[in-house]
Amino acid sequence: MPYVPAKQPESTSRILSRSLELYRRTFFHVFPLALILAIIAFIPRLITLMSGQDLLTTLPNLSLHKIWLFLLDVVCLIIMLAILWCMQSLTSGTKETFKIDFQVALKKFPLIIVAAIIQSLIFMSIMLVTYGFYIILLQYHLLFQTNIYAVFLLSLPMTIAWILYLYAFYLFYFYLPLILTENAGIISSLVRSAKLVWGNWWRTFRAQVTPWISYLIVLILVKYIGHVNLHIYFIKVNTLSLSATALHIFIFALFLPWFASTLLVQLRDLELRKKPKPAKKVAAKKPTP
Repeated sequence: MPYVPAKQPESTSRILSRSLELYRRTFFHVFPLALILAIIAFIPRLITLMSGQDLLTTLPNLSLHKIWLFLLDVVCLIIMLAILWCMQSLTSGTKETFKIDFQVALKKFPLIIVAAIIQSLIFMSIMLVTYGFYIILLQYHLLFQTNIYAVFLLSLPMTIAWILYLYAFYLFYFYLPLILTENAGIISSLVRSAKLVWGNWWRTFRAQVTPWISYLIVLILVKYIGHVNLHIYFIKVNTLSLSATALHIFIFALFLPWFASTLLVQLRDLELRKKPKPAKKVAAKKPTP
């Protein structure tokens, strides 16, 4: 029995429940792709294990080896697009081959890259305005004030900038599935994403961070209760092992389809919320004799 998309807007808890349902129904189709993506994403860490050097921190910024890291990101994005397309096709009751999934992903990839660049320029402009503000303060010798009120006022622009950055990040969050699954253009995908999220930002944020927070909680439980020395973001790790890295890859691959299903399910929910409501028919009054 195929997955049945929502017919009307739903609560955040129902969106997450529906995303898990989509995850369950499509898991065996997309998990091989998710596992390949996870392995590729962890290649730098695997190289670190074999070489004994942290690849990400020891390489100079202009090193040609950085190109390989960029190419790994490109391959991971293409596989993620294939996962999303596979899920989308399965929701419509069609089952396509991995070859078709990758053909669609490669076809949409250039548009998504250009949209991502535009999105990055928007983020960069927020940071540049903030940076320019502090340059002006530095010229007038106002940057190194020790007064507590001055410190608060000086930290305020940076705080506002990060809030705007986070807001803009989720405002344009759905440009990727819009280009991939609905043939939206580069600019129209960004504009439409902003329109869909506008007025629903907190609902979007809650739903989209839940799988990531769940992933982080699982890693912490495995690390501190299961006593497996996993590398968790900014938590310092003393030694890496191949077995712990392999377990980390497997956990990441398990969660990847949930990240994708939540994205697709909430996009559908936001479109239903922005869908114009049908006008109520007003019964014509009978003429009085």
